[in-house]
Amino acid sequence: MQIWCMKITSVLNFAVIMSRRRTRVSETKGVARSQKTVTKVCSLSEERKESRVLDIEEMPKPFEENTVNELRSALLEWWDEDDGKQNQRATPWRTMMKDDIEKYAYGVWVSEIMLQQTQTDRVIAYWENWMKQWPTYRDLASANLDQVRALWTGLGYYRRAEYLLLGAQGMVANGGLPRTHDEWLKVKGVGAYTAAAIASVCFGERVPLVDGNVIRVFSRLKKINLNLKSSSTQKLYWQLAGQLVDESNARPGDTNQALMELGATVCIKSSKPKCTFCPWRSHCSLQIENLDPLLYPPPNKIANTKLIHLAIGIVIRSDATFALVKQPKSNSLLAHDDMWHLPTAQDAQSLQRMALDLGLSWNHFFALDDTIDHTITSTRYKFKVYLIDNSEDLTSDKAQNINLAWVSEAQLMTKGSSSIVTKALAHLRKRASLLSPSVKKKTTLTKEKAALLKQDDVPSILACASLLIKNMLHHNE
Repeated sequence: MQIWCMKITSVLNFAVIMSRRRTRVSETKGVARSQKTVTKVCSLSEERKESRVLDIEEMPKPFEENTVNELRSALLEWWDEDDGKQNQRATPWRTMMKDDIEKYAYGVWVSEIMLQQTQTDRVIAYWENWMKQWPTYRDLASANLDQVRALWTGLGYYRRAEYLLLGAQGMVANGGLPRTHDEWLKVKGVGAYTAAAIASVCFGERVPLVDGNVIRVFSRLKKINLNLKSSSTQKLYWQLAGQLVDESNARPGDTNQALMELGATVCIKSSKPKCTFCPWRSHCSLQIENLDPLLYPPPNKIANTKLIHLAIGIVIRSDATFALVKQPKSNSLLAHDDMWHLPTAQDAQSLQRMALDLGLSWNHFFALDDTIDHTITSTRYKFKVYLIDNSEDLTSDKAQNINLAWVSEAQLMTKGSSSIVTKALAHLRKRASLLSPSVKKKTTLTKEKAALLKQDDVPSILACASLLIKNMLHHNE
């Protein structure tokens, strides 16, 4: 009996020891899990610290009523100074006659679409050419996409031109030009800012607008350093803009234009803002606290730039025309939708295969020195340019493909082509101009080609191509 009692006691002691060990292990694992959880939470907390949305108590407050009146009065006084000659840029859409309200609103609409992602100085010439070509939205509605793109060539972001055409066609179909903010929002390519700009400037509707310039002004005025992508931050900026065009404002259009102009010309993004000329400097938090305005608003994260190397071909015939192709978006190597391009492929070998698929043949296939650069949004392209001599007009029935067109430089202006085309042609001219005089003396042109040598004192593409080909053949002998 004593032996059995000893055995039972031993087993019980062993069970107690194992139970204690399991408890300690469990506690250790629990602590480790807790530490991992804390670390993970801290990590997430650090990641979110910069982009967190502030509590409502921490958000900058709207303007006080008396402040709104002071800001609006100072802004409009600045806008009106010297009858507008002092602080208003004299753009052609601002100086249009306003007696024809439809034509005026159409001109403002075209300008606002062109000004998206493009500087004012660059837009002016395009706007003037556009208004000469299509003075009213009805005139624009009768155009086709190639005509619209051709006039837009060089301005970039070609989808905007298509939106203008679709918008005009929609206006004709729906019975006329929109008047209100809500009606403008239904037009293709028109967002909240553009709708507010047209409705307030042209029709006097009391609606606020917010763009990059407005955000910059308010961010500095009220020392707002919040995440621009946050919905609560965006809501705050619209609320502040709305206070300036409330029911007491008899000039909402001028107020909105003045606010945008202030951001574009005084409270500028780059270099040093012209704070001494600002009508709001006595209200500006950064001026009062002597803070650096370049830190406001906080910068957006810059998208990574992608670099793509491609081969591009200038296929030229004896009649001074060259080949353009139009590829479906699904097959296109470029970011443009359904536009006319020079034949483009991933490399020289692929470019030759593409030319054969189009039914093209050639006498010579030469690479030009250097490359040309082109940027579309966040994508950078480097093009190696190839000169393809089709002087004997060696083509097959395949060349009648609807996606292939032969055009002269003059006809290029009627095609909706990418500015890459004009860059490639300019590159060809540049390479030809660098040839030594001794090579030029050895180069002989037929009478027909010599007649094409100069068009308005600019060497023709055919003459340049002939010069380059003869030079390359000379060096290959």
